[in-house]
Amino acid sequence: MNILVIEDEPLAAEKLCSYVSRYYPQANIISVLNSVQQVVAFFDSDATGVVDLIFSDVELSDGQVFNALQALDLPCPVIFTTSYPQYWMQAFAHQGVEYLLKPFSYKRFSEAMTNFTQLKANLASTTTATKGYKSRLLLKTAQGMTILPIDTGLFSHRWRCGNGM
Repeated sequence: MNILVIEDEPLAAEKLCSYVSRYYPQANIISVLNSVQQVVAFFDSDATGVVDLIFSDVELSDGQVFNALQALDLPCPVIFTTSYPQYWMQAFAHQGVEYLLKPFSYKRFSEAMTNFTQLKANLASTTTATKGYKSRLLLKTAQGMTILPIDTGLFSHRWRCGNGM
């Protein structure tokens, strides 16, 4: 899993990276960005296709991360990590799947990662599930309700022009 960290506080970034490594040792932290300007530059580059998850602080040294995210087509979900409880609505409007209030424990981090993993698995199972097509239609006619099997081949011009409808 390729992870992008957006955090302007070095100690918070270090702690978050250690939590990621502890929870998911195979994770690849592709970059740690610390400003809105760096976020914009990163997503303007070709590296965006390799990001599976973003951890992002809200307040950065040069403004709010939402200033950068609103203009972007994010390639993945975001887990927001912040000291400010008032930004949760904006976070979920920018592909947020979790909202961790600092300081958060490893247990709370693990819960967020478990929720993300379950969400990802649920989305994968619904998109790969084969969808069956309807085999019949229920039609309202002058005589009442009629069941029309789709495989009868009755979808022709004559059926549409009124034959019983």
